[in-house]
Amino acid sequence: MDTLVPIGEAAARLGLATSALRYYERRGLLTPAQRRGNARYYDEDGLRRLAFIQAGQQLGLSLDDLGALLLADRARWQRIIEAHVAELQARIARAQRASDLLRHPLNCVAEHPATECEHLRGLLDEWLRATP
Repeated sequence: MDTLVPIGEAAARLGLATSALRYYERRGLLTPAQRRGNARYYDEDGLRRLAFIQAGQQLGLSLDDLGALLLADRARWQRIIEAHVAELQARIARAQRASDLLRHPLNCVAEHPATECEHLRGLLDEWLRATP
């Protein structure tokens, strides 16, 4: 049998409040391995599930999406992941355009790159075309 960890220790390991664990339980994302009176205890699988939830939230996944990833069929969770990967790729592309736009004036020979530099004007035109 796995070692059981009380709710306070489980929360502390992940830097969470115990109320977060109880909230995840109410949302159906987490189930304690054991209850003794009102005390909740988590096993290694429960701790891994908590780590998955925390990592997913840091990646921008909603609790609804995380619930689907944990509980839904393969086709649904694959669609969720594909949508998030597409959004991340779009963010990366926007960040790269922003980086290019910001770096160029640092080495530009024009006195006022925003108004005098043809290369920067081209980057701005690309920005305009790529912005929805």
